[in-house]
Parts: sequence; C-alpha cells; structure tokens
Amino acid sequence: MGGGVLHVLLIVCVAVQWLPTSYSASLLDNQKNSSVHRSKRQSCRTRDFRCNNGACIDSTLMCDGAVDCPDGSDETSQTCLNTIVPILSSLLEPPLLSYVTSCPSYAFRCDYGGCVDADAKCNGKTDCADGSDERGCKGSGTDLNPSVPNNCKSGEFQCSSGQCIDIILLCDGNKDCKDGSDETKDSCGTFSCPGFAFRCAYGACIDGDGRCNGQAQCADASDESPDICGDGPVPVPPRPTTTATTTLPPPSSPKCTLPQPPQDGMYVVGGCTPPNCPTPGTKLQFAFLNYTCNPGFSITGTRSVYCQDGMWFSQPPTCSRVSCSPLESISRDVTCTFNRDNVPCGGRMSVGTVANIKCKDHYQQVPELFSYQTVCNSNGKWSREISSCIPVCGVRNPEGVPFVSNGVKTKFGEFPWHVGVYRLNDGKDEWEQICGGTLISSRVVISAAHCFYDEDTDQVFDKNLYKIVAGKYFRDWEKKNKYLQEGKIENIIVHEMYKGKTLNYESDIAVINLQVEIVFNLAVRPVCLDREKLYMNYQLSAGNVGAVVGWGVNENMEPSEELITAYLPYVDYQVCYRTVPESFRQFLRKDKFCAGHLNGTSVCPGDSGGGLAFPQESELGTRWYLQGIVSVGVPPKGANKCFDRQYSAFTRVADYYNFISENMIR
Repeated sequence: MGGGVLHVLLIVCVAVQWLPTSYSASLLDNQKNSSVHRSKRQSCRTRDFRCNNGACIDSTLMCDGAVDCPDGSDETSQTCLNTIVPILSSLLEPPLLSYVTSCPSYAFRCDYGGCVDADAKCNGKTDCADGSDERGCKGSGTDLNPSVPNNCKSGEFQCSSGQCIDIILLCDGNKDCKDGSDETKDSCGTFSCPGFAFRCAYGACIDGDGRCNGQAQCADASDESPDICGDGPVPVPPRPTTTATTTLPPPSSPKCTLPQPPQDGMYVVGGCTPPNCPTPGTKLQFAFLNYTCNPGFSITGTRSVYCQDGMWFSQPPTCSRVSCSPLESISRDVTCTFNRDNVPCGGRMSVGTVANIKCKDHYQQVPELFSYQTVCNSNGKWSREISSCIPVCGVRNPEGVPFVSNGVKTKFGEFPWHVGVYRLNDGKDEWEQICGGTLISSRVVISAAHCFYDEDTDQVFDKNLYKIVAGKYFRDWEKKNKYLQEGKIENIIVHEMYKGKTLNYESDIAVINLQVEIVFNLAVRPVCLDREKLYMNYQLSAGNVGAVVGWGVNENMEPSEELITAYLPYVDYQVCYRTVPESFRQFLRKDKFCAGHLNGTSVCPGDSGGGLAFPQESELGTRWYLQGIVSVGVPPKGANKCFDRQYSAFTRVADYYNFISENMIR
C-alpha cells in the first residue's frame, strides 16, 4: 500500500540524525567526491563545510541565508537546493536513495534553497542571500482574482482564471490550470517538500528520482538546471558495505498517528498518490502533512506540519470562515445582499456578499464617484477599495429655517459650523452657555483656550464640566429642536504655550475631541480649513469681511436668546495698533489679527471661542474658511458689555495647523 511505501522511505530520512560519527564522516567523504565540489581540498574538520575556494566554515552556517564563504558558495542553489545526504540501507528492498531537502515547517525556504526563520518573510529586511524572502509580498497567488467568483468545491483549488482543479494537483510540477497558476512561486512558495522529494525553484514538489534524469518534471525545469546537475546526471554513491550499514539502528515501531482533518479543511500526506493514501488514525514512522482550507475559509497557523518518532513539531492549523470588514459608517449609505437576500452591513460579511455604496448627503466621494459596487472575496478583502466619504465643508444653508423675533439677524442653520460650549453651573444642576466653537469635522471642535483654562491653578478644567451642542439656535439649554445634537467631550487639548493673562492670551486656542461623531444635516456642517494657506493672505487683507456667530449680549447689553451674526472687516495691524487703547496693545501678539467696526457692531462676552470665517469663490461654489477665533477685546466699563466701538483681537488659525492636526481625532 502507499502508506507502507511512505513508511519505508521516511525511515531512511530519520536514520541520518543518528548515524555514528565514523559513518557520518564516510557519507560526507562520498559527498565530497561527487561533482558538487570540484575545488582543491584543504584540511577541514569533519563537521565543517568546504567552500568552493577551499575555505572552511562551520556546517551550521551553510544555507542559513547569510553569506559566510568568501566566494559565497555556501548560499547558492548548487549548494542549497536539494543538498544530498545519501543513505543506502540493506534494510530496504530494493536499496533506495533518500535526500534531506526541505526546511523545517517553522522556516521559510529561499529560492536558492537556503532556510531562514519564517518570520523573515515580508518583514521589510532581506534575510535570504538572494532577497527572495521579500519578493511577492503584496499578495498571494492563491488569492482569487477579485473579478472571478469562487465556485470551486471542497478539496479543489481555484486557478486565477476561475478553473477548478483537484487540490492534489497543486504544486506537483505539472501545469494543470490552463493559465498555469497552480505552478507559480506565489501558489507554491510556502510549500514544504518531504525529505525524499525534490523541491522545484518555485516551490513545487516532485519525486526525488526525477532530479537530473534528463527529463524536466518541474514546470520551470529547475530539476534539470546546470547549477544542480552540472555537466550530467548526479552520480549515485555506491552502496555501502554490509559492515557500514549494520551500524544503522533498527527501525522502531510507527508512533505518528495521523490526526483528523480540520473542520472546513483537509490535509494531504506528503509522498503518497491518491487514492492509496493513509487515512486518519494510521500510524507512521514519519508524517508530513500539507493543509488547505475549503473555499471561503482561511488557514490559521502553519500550513505544513510534520511528525517524527511520535513527536509533532508544530500544532495543526485551523480553518476559520473568511469575512470582510463592516461597511456601515456615519458618512456612507450602504445596502448589502447575500445570495440575493438583503443582509446587514454593520458586521463582518460573508464571502460573496455584494455591497452598493454611496456617500450620504453633505458628504462627497474621494475620488469623486456617485456610487459603486464591491464584492467580498475569498481572501477576506473587498474587490474594490472602499473610497472615503469626506464632509462637504464651508457650505452655508441657503434655505435656513427663518426666525422672526425681535429683529433676529440670523437664519437657523445659516452658519451650520457654529456650536455652543456649555458648562455645568457651580452648585446648580443646570448648563450655562459660556463660549462658542467651530466644527471642523464630525468629532472635532476648535475654540479658545481661555474657555477651558483655570488661571488660578494653571490647569485645564475637568472635561466633564462641559458639553458641546451643535445645531442649536436658542441659547437656553432647555429649548430644543430636531436638528440639535449634544456631544460629550473625549478630551480638551489647550495649547501648551497658553498661560492666560500672564502671557497676554497668546496661543489662545484649544482642540476639543468628541466621544461620538456628530451627524451632518441641514443645520450641522463643518467649516473649511485653509490648510495650504491658499486664501489666507487674500482673506486677511484690508476690506475683506468675515462672519462671526454667537449668543453674546445684544445691543441692550442683555444676553441674546437667539443666535446672532456679526459681519466684521479685517483691520490692518498698524491701523488697529494706533486705534486701540494703549493698555490693550499688549494683547496684539504675533499670533493675533484685528477685525471689527468702530460703530458698535462687535463681538460680545459669550462669543469667545467662536470662529471668524471668510467666503471664497471657487469652481465648487462659495465655501467659507475659518481664519480666526474670538480671543480678546477692549473691555468697556460695566459687566457683560460688548467690546463696542473698538476692534477685537482674533487668534490666527493658520499659525496652529500643526497643533490642530497633531491633536484632533481622525
């Protein structure tokens, strides 16, 4: 039976590890006399490897990925690819030649035959002398073509073209796929061959007797390569005398019991030809198993395992169902079907699931597409890269909900990026609006540092004392509307150089990250940031007018109940410096600019932290860009009064793009 032949062949491979020193030396002498080593000999130790130029190195350095011979002959295909350890035994009938040819299951075999640690594969460093451990790292040739559905049965291999062949035919030296994809380095590179087999340069396994027999049996003909065969067939060492062979230990009873195949997978016993292969439960002296998983399942663990004298040198792998990543998000509309039935898109999805994707309103596709379809492939990846949906920024709502109340100047949602900053009132269980802020993404708000900073302790206040509210029109916490969204704060990052009044409010900026994403709608959208500073010099020039929104005190010096907009022109620094009181000039730091009127239209207490945004025409229409943050103004006499008839100072946002990028949640 096939199992018996395998048993006999593999006994010989095991025997080499236990040869007496005198017999091992005899074998090495035979190897030295072969055509593999033709250079002039010098005295080397028995356990040394002789380089082609005559130098000696320790045999443990041979074929280890690193070049140790001065001439590099320890790391060549001639030396490493199917290095022969001939063992002829009178115990076998007829006498057979065995080759120790494969790396252990925990190792990676370089194209020329050297063995390096399996972790060296695709680790970004060249560990094989020929660099083959870093080739073909972007994907596996056994992955299905994304455009080809998986229709193969259990125990079959799917060619890149979609053709199905028996898994036994994979990497056997013959091109059984019409496109040859079953005999490639990507398909076979991770295969390990049993000791009696020859490993083709691309990884396939053929019978060891086929090596250098004048007929190519590897798909790439590497079994007949001159590097291996030289000028003719490899000489077979003479059969040892009876005296020599009697030093071999007698065969022991088989101790390797073939395991049950994994659920949703199978294994092939190395060296057997179906249907005459040993079955689970069969005991062998040596067992070498190559595992595969059914279509739709992926292998976890090492693909090849082997057992010798009852000891398994690695755990058998398992097969787990392949699935693709969830697609639902706050920015995408997704519909998913599996076998023509609608399925949820929020969890891991089965192979074959078809998803139709488009961006939600107020988002745009990158690259720009209206919608597209993608399929979950058997490699656990979507057939088409999932494009990003980014918010449409800086767009005012031209159809904002109008409110007519005491001459209100702002439509609800007209400036949808403005948010309210509320703080828990000391000693009272109620929330009070203290500042404003500007939404720059679904989870990030920009505001002024002084809204969150305790100058007495030089510390940022506890984040749990604050809430961010988007889509709010009325200042009163209790007054709600259908667009309103409350955001709990993940963290507050105040610029490290901010020290309040001590340093004249320089670096008056804070990044507030929210715990949960804000959903964009008609009344809630982010502003644009001029990160490339394309418009800054134009917008921050004399005469250009920006808009600031807030709930500061109104013209009657009373807190405004409704959201109010003020349109403020940029003011040249020298004009501002000459106009403001001398006591205020100390606050005109290098990161500040001035804006405002001298006629009473200005920002007021409660507007701090709000954004000053400027419109910019482009091919996409008018977009608004955040250029300033309300920081400090000339205080008039009396509490809670506006900074009227004077210019106000704004923190220049462009000076802090790096700070924002480094601290915002993506």
